[in-house]
Amino acid sequence: MSFHTPTQTPGLQYALAIILSIGPTIFTALRFRARAVKKTPLELDDWLIVVSLIFVHVTATFLIVGTAIGYQGRHMKIGPGGPDITDPKYIWFLKMLYAGQLSQIFAIGPAKISVLLFYRRIFRGVIFNFTTWSLIGLVAAWMTSFFFANLLECLPISQAFVNAPGLGGDPHCINAVPMYLAQVYSDVVLDVLILIVPIPPVWKLQLPTRQKFAVSGIFLLGIITVLASCAKMIIFNYVGHELQKQPDVSYFLSPITYWPLIEASLQIVAACLPILRPLVQDLRLIISSKAIRGKTGYMKSSEGKDMIGPSYSGFETRIYSSKSNEPHDLEMDQLPLHVHSDVRLTTEVRVV
Repeated sequence: MSFHTPTQTPGLQYALAIILSIGPTIFTALRFRARAVKKTPLELDDWLIVVSLIFVHVTATFLIVGTAIGYQGRHMKIGPGGPDITDPKYIWFLKMLYAGQLSQIFAIGPAKISVLLFYRRIFRGVIFNFTTWSLIGLVAAWMTSFFFANLLECLPISQAFVNAPGLGGDPHCINAVPMYLAQVYSDVVLDVLILIVPIPPVWKLQLPTRQKFAVSGIFLLGIITVLASCAKMIIFNYVGHELQKQPDVSYFLSPITYWPLIEASLQIVAACLPILRPLVQDLRLIISSKAIRGKTGYMKSSEGKDMIGPSYSGFETRIYSSKSNEPHDLEMDQLPLHVHSDVRLTTEVRVV
């Protein structure tokens, strides 16, 4: 594997920064729209997604600045003694690299906690509560420890702007490679744990096996985050082992500046997908009503007069207890999954 390929270009850096900012922004907006459609109040997990989104934009800005006025995605000037550490473009590259190392922690961490809080609003149980609170504590500890580890890798901090991380030789800076590898390895472990934590409660539900697979599939959408963090781990591991052999530091280090951004953006998207069910249902019913209208052309009123074809007005899902015929004014995903085995559903489509 080699990163010295034509794919490391300024154009790639700009494209990734723009796409990876717009994508999660759209899904976050859809998440808030889904909350409005359901008329449910915004919770802490929704606002934590916003925090992650803000830092995704901050990290993308650092990537753009590092490309525009630094050596991000470019070959740097290398003399007989190595990189020219007085080159302003090299210094700007190191500044944006350093800033991005700090901001990406807050682009990734809050989204993890958001997912865990979302789980807690759905499932109950002593063991599940202990597990999720423990994971929330681990994520908070991960954010705190690696933020300060990155912040204080050089003392004074200004030394980080003249010494590429991991190159060694500067008594003011640690060899950051072991710290980076510990960060990405632990990140993958946390993502895997967060991915699997809702699966055991789902399979304890009194549901047909087919429905258990379907519900599990919704929660396993987070696998895209795991795949992204695994890819980041492989790339960081390669860069960490090869860093001291590569004098072209800015070009060689480019992937480690944008892969955390890829992971954070996909994590936000994955966290929003399970919330978007009301919008998908509305869209499907609108499409179905248009299809019916296209086939029937028009309808007859009770008096025999022609009427305009049916138009979609909305739908309502009613939840009944198996012990009562009185409907409860709840939506399915407002109801904790531990009581789903005691409900029956009817869906009324309003066509006017």
